[in-house]
Amino acid sequence: MLELYLIRHGETLWNQDSKYQGHQDVPLSDKGRQQAGRLAHWLKDVNIDAFYSSDLSRAYDTAKAMAEERGLEVKLDKRLREVNFGDWEGRTYQEIKRLYPELVQQWITDPSSVQLPQGEDFGLVKKRAYEAVKEIIECRQYEGRIAVVSHGATIRTILCSVLDLPLKAMWQIEQGNTALNIIKFHKDHPPIMNLFNSVWHSRRQEARSRKKEDKIN
Repeated sequence: MLELYLIRHGETLWNQDSKYQGHQDVPLSDKGRQQAGRLAHWLKDVNIDAFYSSDLSRAYDTAKAMAEERGLEVKLDKRLREVNFGDWEGRTYQEIKRLYPELVQQWITDPSSVQLPQGEDFGLVKKRAYEAVKEIIECRQYEGRIAVVSHGATIRTILCSVLDLPLKAMWQIEQGNTALNIIKFHKDHPPIMNLFNSVWHSRRQEARSRKKEDKIN
């Protein structure tokens, strides 16, 4: 049995501004680096055999925070990148909704039917991302524990594959920054979802920080 730790990257400044990032290489914000550090601390006693990541820096730096403590390198795979949002990259949802009202409505209702302007369609994203995950698992011979760090929309498509859900269900799947999902893969039966969208490591530390500030103030 192989245990997959599927993780979204930490927060970026564009996340703060609600801008679509896609293939833009937007780095982690200060808060995002803190989130990555909290996740690394949370998992410090977990034996993880290998780390894989999208080649975009926000994902790589999140993975590196965990891998360095174990003396491991992060293996990069472009197939784990975020959706290419094309002309939508750098814009907020409100801007996109104003510029592409009919397309946005179709995208919300059934993302698998939409070709993003100058970008990708979600069917191809689902195919490339899950192929990468399956290839990694097969190379590991379905044994051990690995971590894969990717992006919000891409992870949603992977989870649709894991749970055998249609892509139109992807917007019903929440993924916070540094969210941890744990999936068990066996050779002889379908994958099993063990943990979903866990951001407890980050919320716990933020709550502690607020208590300290309250005492100081």
